[in-house]
Amino acid sequence: MHQLELFYDAVKLTLTAHVVNGTMLLLFLQGAVAQDLLLGWYAGLLMLLLYRGYTLYGYRHETDRVLHARRWYWHAMIGVALASLVWGAAGYLLFTPGDLYHQALLAFVIAGMTAGGITVLASFSEAALLFISIVLIPFVFRLFQAGTEDSMQMGALVALFLLLLMISARRIHQTVVEGLNLHYQRQQAEETIIRQAFYDELTELPNRRMLQDRLYQDVARAIRHGVNGAVLFLDLDNFKHINDSLGHSVGDELLIKVASRLRHHLREEDTAARLGGDEFVVLLTDLEGDEARISSRVMQVADQVRMALANPFEIAGHELHVSTSIGVAIYPADAKNVDDLLKHADTAMYRAKERGRNLVQFFLPSMQVAVNELLALEHDLRKAISSSGLLLYYQPQVHRDGRVFGAEALLRWQREDGSMVSPAEFIPVAEETGLIYLIGGWVLEEACRNLAELSSMEAGCDLVSIAINVSPKQFRQRDFAGHVVATLKRFGVDPGRLELEVTESVLVTDYQDTAEKMRQLRELGVRFSIDDFGTGYSSMAYLKNLPLDAIKIDQSFVRDLTTDPSDASIVETIIVMSRHLGLKVIAEGVETEQTLEVLKAYGCDNYQGYLFGRPMPFEAFKQRLTEESNTSVDRGGG
Repeated sequence: MHQLELFYDAVKLTLTAHVVNGTMLLLFLQGAVAQDLLLGWYAGLLMLLLYRGYTLYGYRHETDRVLHARRWYWHAMIGVALASLVWGAAGYLLFTPGDLYHQALLAFVIAGMTAGGITVLASFSEAALLFISIVLIPFVFRLFQAGTEDSMQMGALVALFLLLLMISARRIHQTVVEGLNLHYQRQQAEETIIRQAFYDELTELPNRRMLQDRLYQDVARAIRHGVNGAVLFLDLDNFKHINDSLGHSVGDELLIKVASRLRHHLREEDTAARLGGDEFVVLLTDLEGDEARISSRVMQVADQVRMALANPFEIAGHELHVSTSIGVAIYPADAKNVDDLLKHADTAMYRAKERGRNLVQFFLPSMQVAVNELLALEHDLRKAISSSGLLLYYQPQVHRDGRVFGAEALLRWQREDGSMVSPAEFIPVAEETGLIYLIGGWVLEEACRNLAELSSMEAGCDLVSIAINVSPKQFRQRDFAGHVVATLKRFGVDPGRLELEVTESVLVTDYQDTAEKMRQLRELGVRFSIDDFGTGYSSMAYLKNLPLDAIKIDQSFVRDLTTDPSDASIVETIIVMSRHLGLKVIAEGVETEQTLEVLKAYGCDNYQGYLFGRPMPFEAFKQRLTEESNTSVDRGGG
């Protein structure tokens, strides 16, 4: 295609050369060649020029040169062939036998045409060779045919000139082709660099950089012309599950198909971009009208996109269903800054997820207030981790005989002003930001430090165990088991006195990895219990096959045990099942004597709740153990 472009770029110069050289011949050969023959040849030249001009005009106005490249190539070759015949005829028909002067003039013009021809026709070697051969061979023939010594010598020189031109034509063609290839490679490299810089490699949609650039320009234009635009932030609700269960190749193919559907359902002037992962952004431009009309139009487009993506995707033999949460920010009303617009649309998208997913949510200023509060909470939490603002409180765990056999370590956050922050408020933030890893590590170390201190106390205290909660994210860390072992060794704690409480979700997520970590730690003596049992989705297979020691009945069942027959039935079933599996049962949330008596009647021997003590600082817990130990000694002595 580049060779064809180069050829037609030279046609205008070629036409000029034809006119100049043809007119020179017409003038030079006046009186030496028959008038009708000379004018007939010149008329043929003009017809050639008309044809070449027509093809040049057609090529310049061609709408799809790539599609019709072959047709224009043959037009080019026909033009070259006709030009060859016209100038070949000049060398043969306009030859003047016995007139060396006019022969030299004819040779001069023809040599100029052929020498120039190999340059302008260099993009196609076949065209150059055709032209110089058909033009020069008839002239050489006439020179030799004349039979004079001068014409014979001139014929030999022209023949040699022909040979040199053919060699030169090949070399020039090779140079031109190499130059074109180098230009093409450089162009491809530049396009690749631009594509990598501004387009997503997987979906070929614009990436974040190009989106920000287009959004910046359109926000400025919207402000200048008094129009509006919208940013739609899309997130596929269940993409992670598809990616994890079916593999990344299926996930990638799904993203490609999502991108294709987005392109299909948007106007040409709108932009669909991929930010990364399963997050896409749609940029709607040139929205006119009042606020209600704009909101209605944006909602219509957002719903069309959402419904389009809700249709099943057929990938690798799987019929995949996805839903999409969409957050919307309008500009310039919601923000005039690109980063703020994307942040607002992102915030609205997360609000759509919180409301149940597969929804469209417009940004509201109150959402940003909530985001700012969360950011402030995260900042304060980071500060608390580094400045000893976190505390461990201990809630006693009591046996049927009233003896404290252990305690659950409960995390507390005390601000600098002395106020306490509920775990229900800051644990989700820690999970989302990754701070849960630091917090989990701190809880483990603090619990082991306290266990080591209990070991140095009087008899009885050294038998008390401490249970700590382990978040699913913390448990899924690759080096979790190794970290627990290292911490126990560092503080010299008996592994049998540490109990790790895991939720039911840990058991069903990546079962093989979970089982392996539990077995590694169980072999050392570390104990495991299921926290909040009955609220999740454990199966009997997990309870039977995993190295569990205890089940903790969630307080939501225990609290209404005496008034709700359903809760009573659930609690009794859990106790009976646990006894058959050889698992210890601990009832949480025991607050009244009446509840305690029912639990004892069901066969539950271990309890935790306000009836036996509220969560307390470690020093208070130590004091209670000391008092209980002294009481036991006094009774024994009495």
